Amino acid sequence: MSGVQKAAKTDLVLVAIKLSVLSVFIIFSFSFAFLHFSFSHFASTPSQTEVLPFFSSSIAIFFAYTGFQVITSFADDVTGGPRNAAKSVIYSVLISMVFYVLVVISMIFLVPVSQFKIDADPLSYALAYSHAPSWLHVLVDVGGMIATASATLAMVLASGRTLYQISVDMNLPKFLAKYDSSKDVAPVATIVSSIIAFITFFAGNIYVIAAISNFGLMFSFIMSNLALFHFRKRGIRGTYTMPFFPVTVIISTLMLLSLMLGFPREALVINIVIIIIILLISYILKDLKEINHFFKSKVESKTSAPIFFKKATIINSRK
Repeated sequence: MSGVQKAAKTDLVLVAIKLSVLSVFIIFSFSFAFLHFSFSHFASTPSQTEVLPFFSSSIAIFFAYTGFQVITSFADDVTGGPRNAAKSVIYSVLISMVFYVLVVISMIFLVPVSQFKIDADPLSYALAYSHAPSWLHVLVDVGGMIATASATLAMVLASGRTLYQISVDMNLPKFLAKYDSSKDVAPVATIVSSIIAFITFFAGNIYVIAAISNFGLMFSFIMSNLALFHFRKRGIRGTYTMPFFPVTVIISTLMLLSLMLGFPREALVINIVIIIIILLISYILKDLKEINHFFKSKVESKTSAPIFFKKATIINSRK
């Protein structure tokens, strides 16, 4: 609510702390492995090597790679514009990928792969399994809360901006379209997004929540890919050009569709219902907008007619 610039500076501090905590965890794990290393930790069970568990775990991994698109929501505010925003997304993904891979290797050093399952707090589980010192437990827990705060801050900002844009484009209630230009934030839309985010805390199974969120993101990514085909066909190009088009777009779309094989049934049902409801609402709002525009044009044509005829009469009399 204090503005994008202050939120960005706050998030920079939170991310620095988060990466520092992960670095300590990685150093501890590699030190532990130096004394207790065993190749048996990397041996999977037969059930873990099946196709469906692979896709199910991929959904959990995909959730960790969501959030980078937040940068594109503020592309105009980034120094250097959309092109630099695109570069920052790529750099962020690469840096995060290095950290994620190192964290996964570190956890396998501490706990055999066969002992792992989908867990809301895997780092703490790994530390408990390896009998790590208590101060490291506390540090990782604090780091986890800071990481959650950082991700929540970014997602609330982005979802608030998205809700504001939807309210402007689809003629939603005007209070949602309020915008504070001095702080570069939509206050009402941000509050509504925060309330929705708060409600999800009590939604239950974190894996199902992640799956529901991922489905929406995958759907939007697929739509973005299809939109890129549409714009290229019309000869429209942005400041950042997708490399190796259309091969990269086709491959990414197919990979996104393949990930949906691992979605839990309840997440698929919930998302399909949400999509149907959104489509119905959007069509109703579109029809209402067209009806209002029709009646408005009718009223304008009636009020402007006498003026036209008066002008015509004056011109004819002068002739």
